[in-house]
Amino acid sequence: MESPAVLRKCKYAFLTLPNYSLIAVANALEPLRMANRLVGKEVYEWSVITMDGRAADASSGLNLSPTGALDKLGPVDILFVCGGINVREAVSPTLLTALRRLADRRVPLGALCTGGYATGRTYRLCAKNFPGFESATNCSPSTATALPAPAARRRSTSC
Repeated sequence: MESPAVLRKCKYAFLTLPNYSLIAVANALEPLRMANRLVGKEVYEWSVITMDGRAADASSGLNLSPTGALDKLGPVDILFVCGGINVREAVSPTLLTALRRLADRRVPLGALCTGGYATGRTYRLCAKNFPGFESATNCSPSTATALPAPAARRRSTSC
């Protein structure tokens, strides 16, 4: 008999910010899809969301159809913030407030490409922790987890 941990479905959400990196998102989604196919059942479930539920264009001009808005997000094992070019313009006070509320609820936050800028701002991580971050225009060096700020600094990893 399979253990409960094996039977448990993992649920991931991918929050696509304007001008996100489509290749980063696709490279995160495809292994989940392929794993489901290999094991013959859906062990991974994912949703693509945006702040308002409307499609956000990737930096390539293409977009993924979102399944919903961030404020309607149900329970997930992790929320990945998906950034790309011009991430500073995409990270608004509204986004940071929403991410902080999720972190307060202990929802783990991850990042793809420059989404680390948003998670870093969420945890009040400053650019001095990441040399060269201020000039980054594509992928960031940060992924944070939903921990209080000092612990998040210690647990930051490269992507």
